[in-house]
Amino acid sequence: MEKNGVVEHYYDNGQLGIKETWKNGKLDGVLEIYYGKGKLHLKGAYKDGKKEGIWEEYNWNGSLQSRITYKDDNIKSADLSEFYDEEDYEHEDL
Repeated sequence: MEKNGVVEHYYDNGQLGIKETWKNGKLDGVLEIYYGKGKLHLKGAYKDGKKEGIWEEYNWNGSLQSRITYKDDNIKSADLSEFYDEEDYEHEDL
């Protein structure tokens, strides 16, 4: 049976970990991945199983870390350095 619709995965603590959208057995729609304490880590979209549009990654405190634009699973543009903060990777309470 092929997956269809929104599928959610949870951490042992009850927090939402992943929210993904499926259509005809392929990722198709919004994908959201969360840190263990509930803050958004990554948000992007798929179209027919391929990355499509803007994908944004956030650090543990909610600040934007990177923004990458995809078209048909290929990177069209990437903005990484503007958002990078060395302290973001030193936090252990994710």
